[in-house]
Amino acid sequence: MTSTPETTSLATVLGGVLDQASGEIASLRSRGLDSATGLHGRLQDLLTSTLEEAWPDVPVLTGPHHPPPSGALPDDCVLLNPLDGISTFAAGSPHFAVTACRIRRGFPVQSIVNLPAHHVRVSIEGPARTVTGDID
Repeated sequence: MTSTPETTSLATVLGGVLDQASGEIASLRSRGLDSATGLHGRLQDLLTSTLEEAWPDVPVLTGPHHPPPSGALPDDCVLLNPLDGISTFAAGSPHFAVTACRIRRGFPVQSIVNLPAHHVRVSIEGPARTVTGDID
């Protein structure tokens, strides 16, 4: 279902799929880590397809390590890191995140950081911040 990027937040678009991603992460951990890079690819496909379905005209940029310089960014895009901290995740640490940031004219306007191991999600849109989960 296509939504309007100007009226729909990144958190709204990704909320349900981040819950699904958290479930896949937990499932992989409970079975033992067979492939952190495989999980990374699966999450990238899941999140990218969700964003492209909701906002077909907004490019989703994923990079292995570094986003392109801001001058090379499209005027409107989403930067996505489906498993930020993959090496710590692979080592069994809970210190990893699923992150996405909406960029307009080279500046971040919305972001979401999901910390599945801690059951915490932080969403920021302009000056508004929403936190779900216990951050203490």
